[in-house]
Amino acid sequence: MFFYVYDKLVGSKKNTKKFGQMQTKLNELGILNDKAEISTTTTIENAVDGALSSGRHYNIIAVGDDATAHYTINAILKSNASSKKTVFGLIPFDPSYIAGTLGMSHDIEKACLAISRRKLEKIDIGYANEGTCFINSLNITCKRLGSSVGKLRNIFSRQKKRPTVTIKVRDFTVKTSAQRIAICNSPAGWEEILKKSGVSAGKVSPQDGFVDLITHNDTGEPAKEDTSFISAQKLEITSPDKITILADYTKKLQPPIKVGVGKQLLKVIVGKERNF
Repeated sequence: MFFYVYDKLVGSKKNTKKFGQMQTKLNELGILNDKAEISTTTTIENAVDGALSSGRHYNIIAVGDDATAHYTINAILKSNASSKKTVFGLIPFDPSYIAGTLGMSHDIEKACLAISRRKLEKIDIGYANEGTCFINSLNITCKRLGSSVGKLRNIFSRQKKRPTVTIKVRDFTVKTSAQRIAICNSPAGWEEILKKSGVSAGKVSPQDGFVDLITHNDTGEPAKEDTSFISAQKLEITSPDKITILADYTKKLQPPIKVGVGKQLLKVIVGKERNF
């Protein structure tokens, strides 16, 4: 059976029509099962753990944006009731990089259809300090930058001095003040930069057992843009400056951070446009 997790974003007035479309389509497909609306008294972690503990739900579907998906994935991986049968899916209601990774359409009816078809893939999961898991990336930004995907933009160029980030990779250390820095498990959000630098987006895959350190300086002149790319299974991030690290463009973390990758830890429902 399917268990749907959604928050106040989905229940807002602007999404009333979408929510109605979703319920109608899921009912038509015969997969409108149980659901939980997240509130001050019901957390995603509690809802997911309760659904898995019931023994009736193996398909946990996040309905919302990257934040909904990120916290649902973390809840699945932390639940003692999770098993090899547990599957994660996403119906996106707002712009979402995780939806892009999984190939889930922002057309509600198409997303519901993909959920019903239940085409599965196993993917790697990145982790930070063994406490936070991420499906897409850790993006390193200035501390005052918010977590909204729509507002995510580089503001290092406004500072006279950019923060310095030190990243230990295998047996060497990278010190950088690049405009954009990320530890990627998926290319979502970095496709254009990778393409310009001559790196195939397919080289950044959540199925290769690696995470990828990408640094990029945008000079405004394509021929002079500087992008570096290093694959690794473990990294360590430190900085003497105030920086914020966003897991999946959602959860804020502070250095020092140890980063690793767990191979094929999660089964996910994918659509036709998945980017791996």
